[in-house]
Amino acid sequence: MTSFVLANSTQAWNQYLDSMGIVTPLGVRLVTEAALLGGLIEGGVSERLVILSDGAGQFNLLVHALCWVHAERAIRKLEGSTAVFRAQIEEVQTLSG
Repeated sequence: MTSFVLANSTQAWNQYLDSMGIVTPLGVRLVTEAALLGGLIEGGVSERLVILSDGAGQFNLLVHALCWVHAERAIRKLEGSTAVFRAQIEEVQTLSG
């Protein structure tokens, strides 16, 4: 596969997108993010790269880590089916605040 540079400045990038009919804020953002990620991959992005997010689907690529604040929300919703499970859940919940 041959790669090439589409633009060397924000102005040139916006002109390129405009020429392709990509003008809405959402379209510009999505294509720009895809181009940036493509550039990282083309340049040999580290396999250890991790994307840390709130679990939103658009970030579910590469290695995706859920931040503790958002992961903890699921723990708060747990209901143990036995006294032992309930005690373990309570213990974990007290550790997180």
